[in-house]
Amino acid sequence: MTPLLRIEDLRVTYRSSRGDIDAVRGVSLSLDQGRSLGIAGESGSGKSTVASAVLRLHPRKAGVEGRVEVCGKDVNSLTWGALRRMRWSDAAIVFQGAMNSLNPVRTVGEQIAEPILVHRPETTRRACDLRVAELLDMVGLAAEHAHSYPHQLSGGQKQRVMIAMALACDPKLLIADEATTALDVKVQAQILRLLRNLAVELELGLMMISHDLAVLSSVCDEVVVMHGGRIIEQAPGPRVFEQARHPYTRALAGAFPTIGDPASRYRPQGLADDPVTVVDDAAEREFAAQCASVDGECLVHKPEFARYAHGRKTGCLRAEDLGIARTESTVAR
Repeated sequence: MTPLLRIEDLRVTYRSSRGDIDAVRGVSLSLDQGRSLGIAGESGSGKSTVASAVLRLHPRKAGVEGRVEVCGKDVNSLTWGALRRMRWSDAAIVFQGAMNSLNPVRTVGEQIAEPILVHRPETTRRACDLRVAELLDMVGLAAEHAHSYPHQLSGGQKQRVMIAMALACDPKLLIADEATTALDVKVQAQILRLLRNLAVELELGLMMISHDLAVLSSVCDEVVVMHGGRIIEQAPGPRVFEQARHPYTRALAGAFPTIGDPASRYRPQGLADDPVTVVDDAAEREFAAQCASVDGECLVHKPEFARYAHGRKTGCLRAEDLGIARTESTVAR
């Protein structure tokens, strides 16, 4: 069966006055219908650039190589008209910061109706109003909110409106890029539960992007961890914290305090305090400069992306230090 989303060897380069910046390098992943995929990483790791590449939202000056397929369509070869249709009918995105994404002088109902009327011009006004009410109900809002303006809604309600807009044209793939940023913990949990339930009920492919590894592990079937524009580890969501192979993933996991252990918040593992000086430009060294487990081999050889037990994939020369052997030699990066 053809994956809903397939990315092969994606490379995105941003051009700037200081030279080219390789934001994403050699990323390959896939997502099937009805499944959820989380992409974790710190700011600048390339996770949002991957999302932009799926919908071809990157700047025109950006250099893009590799292949991105959504519902079997090569995104980078689509005409402008076909791309506009694909963005709503096949894939849609929920951006972070609903406060800045909604038009303050138009009602919520008008903004949800817009993609319906633009991409489905045969829809009557009556049918559109019914669809708006259905979408609001789907995300847990009363139909009366269609007449509200954004400033009359709370942050969580505005984020629900953004989700309703993304679902307006029945996309098969939904991307949530930091969709719970700036929300309090209770509202964040509600939005995450809503996204997960909608993905199951509507049989959507769900891609969630976040810097919070704990959030993704609790919601997504599969989680990939990015650093320096590359995927450095991939594992089933519930297992991403269990026996992490890559030192960076272990550092992320170690940065979370343990519930029931108050002292843990005073001893986060984090990254090494004393970075290693690296001089070999040919080395795979983005993380090596901060890794406490680095040795001379890390500065010379590029690690393989290998499979381990329980569906985990990791790119690290020291990954077998935990004593669990790999199940296959290499896989595509």
